[in-house]
Amino acid sequence: MSSTALQIGNDGDANPGFVQQGQVDWVSFGNSTISASISVMQRFSAAGVQPVTVAGGLALGSRFELGKKGAQNMDVALKSLSGVFGYDKLLYYGFGYRSFVNILTETKVGVNLVALCACLVEMHGVPVAADVLAALWKLEAFPQKFEPAVSQFNALATACAGVVAATTFGQVGDIMLGDIRKLIPGKSIVTGLPMGAISNADDIAKALHGLFQISRNSLEYIEVVGGANCTFIGAFAHWLLDLTVHVEDEEGTTIHQNSSNPETAQVRIRYQSLDRVSTELHIASTTYVLGNHSEMLVHTPWEEDLSLLIRTPWDCCLERVFWNSIRRLKRVSRILGEFLGSAARIFAALAGGEADVGEFSRADFAEFVYGTYGHGFVKSVGNVFPELGRVDGLDAIMLDASNASFKQALSSLQMSIDSLVRLCECDICKDLASRRNTDTRDATKDKDCILVTTVAITSLVRLVAGMKRHCTINPTIAGLQHLYGQCLQRIEVSCRTNGSPTIPDALGLLLNPDGLTGYPLTPAYLMADVQCLFTGHRPTQDEIHRNNYRTAFSYNGICCYLEVLHGLSSNAAVLRRIHVLPGRIQRGDREYTMVWDSPPGSQPQLPKATLGVKTVTPSSELRDDSIDIKALVTEVSGGGQLIFYYQALFQEARVVRIRPGMLTQRVLEHSGLIVCDKLTCNRDLIFPCQVIREGWDVGDHRTTSGQPSECLIWPFREDDVGRCVAIEMSQGKAFYIRQGECLPCCTKAASASSYPMIMII
Repeated sequence: MSSTALQIGNDGDANPGFVQQGQVDWVSFGNSTISASISVMQRFSAAGVQPVTVAGGLALGSRFELGKKGAQNMDVALKSLSGVFGYDKLLYYGFGYRSFVNILTETKVGVNLVALCACLVEMHGVPVAADVLAALWKLEAFPQKFEPAVSQFNALATACAGVVAATTFGQVGDIMLGDIRKLIPGKSIVTGLPMGAISNADDIAKALHGLFQISRNSLEYIEVVGGANCTFIGAFAHWLLDLTVHVEDEEGTTIHQNSSNPETAQVRIRYQSLDRVSTELHIASTTYVLGNHSEMLVHTPWEEDLSLLIRTPWDCCLERVFWNSIRRLKRVSRILGEFLGSAARIFAALAGGEADVGEFSRADFAEFVYGTYGHGFVKSVGNVFPELGRVDGLDAIMLDASNASFKQALSSLQMSIDSLVRLCECDICKDLASRRNTDTRDATKDKDCILVTTVAITSLVRLVAGMKRHCTINPTIAGLQHLYGQCLQRIEVSCRTNGSPTIPDALGLLLNPDGLTGYPLTPAYLMADVQCLFTGHRPTQDEIHRNNYRTAFSYNGICCYLEVLHGLSSNAAVLRRIHVLPGRIQRGDREYTMVWDSPPGSQPQLPKATLGVKTVTPSSELRDDSIDIKALVTEVSGGGQLIFYYQALFQEARVVRIRPGMLTQRVLEHSGLIVCDKLTCNRDLIFPCQVIREGWDVGDHRTTSGQPSECLIWPFREDDVGRCVAIEMSQGKAFYIRQGECLPCCTKAASASSYPMIMII
């Protein structure tokens, strides 16, 4: 151990001095000294973990031995941890070289502790992981006077969360789960509780305690009986401890085994309905029962937050989660291909500002990343879901459909919807007319609708294609099920309202005349489905509203943030991208869970705008304002959260505050509104306009009483920071942001308004 690293009661041995041959000497523990540099102690403080909690955690880590393969798995996981810097290296996302995890993993028992915490969080979330750690402390008969508070166990679990998110640990759990219906939250006849929920923390701890004893050769085998949570015990035993595991279902059919004889397996798992087993531990033998989660509801009133989290590989996740409907869709690949290709064509028309987009709302469309529309969408289908890329002829069918005209795409898509409804045998698609006035059904009950599955695939392709994944994190089964449920509810509402599914509802698009307004394109709204997919938790509408301008978060070890935190841009295709990776948000040695926009600043008193002579030909000269940009970060009172924003500094010593989340929302909401064929546009009709030559305050030039509409043009170089300042200065005013459209089309769009329009080009 280096001289600057953590030392607890020893001179640099592999384990702390109070650990002797797998036993904890509590007298030595109480008398041990903790030696560390100020820098290391600062990292303790930054993670919110007290030194005594680390010492206690290491005591837990000493109670079991990793197997040879388990140690290799953790070595690969730790060496793979990485992250990326944000703008000007002020913030770091992921696991940095100065992260708290790096301190713990300098000792063998430290690696054990990180493995225990990370695996618990991976399948249960931080609150439950903390409760399991507290329960283990009691089961191991550790002294109460040294026991950390649950809040400290929570901080310890949070610091280790995400370490195994990009490993095969989740896939091992997926294999041992067997029938995915264990995760469908149907109600138990006896308890009335969801069958797919996590077990009580005490039950999980008892089973782990048994595994610890086997790893120390003090117990020959254990048998675990229960519901879906048995998956975690099997994965932990196999992936970390190298124990032989035999898993069977209720009928005695083997799901997994890595021993030739089930009778010799060290861990014997038997899935059984909780209606048929007691929730108590059978002390007379080595049988542990993982009971229901009724006592865990103290953490949250939402039972869905207590779902077991299992990751399933991208390569086969569709067939894994939607087994029946995907197999049927593959047999009708032409219909599937025409649906996806036609959807790609409609998305391309909206993203490209084509003249004919029917009655679809341009203002509520925000998918400008190349892979989310047109030929890019077609390529993304196979990239996101390799199993679809292996379907013979599907690519060619999608490509042909995406090359059709907009009207042809609409017709083809409606035919595909009608065909899927006729072919489907689920309750959703049967007798739609008779179900028109029924209540919305539980979105978890129907998992075999080929129409809803196709709609879900379309939504997922657009969602994932708009991300920047810094490593391969597999989706959670719960996340896929939640997103399917959203599509199901959308289709059911469409059936009740219209008698049959409509194209807008199938694609999640809004129409102009219906008076509906979409959700504001706030950061929280943009990142909600990403959080759901990778953490299994879908934020409620109340959560989205409360977190509107949260631009980055770390939840259960998954870090998600907006592209704008890398730097300013006014390009919608750039700002729409969302980054995802394991880890936390770091600033120096400190670790955080959220980043927010700053509150609105006072409107600066900038020079009045000077307009050029009114002309029918906009000047080709671009403004060349001298603007310096710097980013500012402040910590929110209470800790764990940051405020991040940009400052634009002018020569006049004046400052404009640019909020990255608000900038992203405004760019997405004010882009794509101009009808133009871009490079192929031959329009030569130009309307009168005035160019803002100098200055920034255009208020005096925007009167509407009795004056005809006019276009005020703010000309900047493409992606110039001046465009971002102009967007901030246009708060509350009508404006368009040019994204490659020709100037004639821009001025025509502005002239069609009944009030003065600012055009930022």
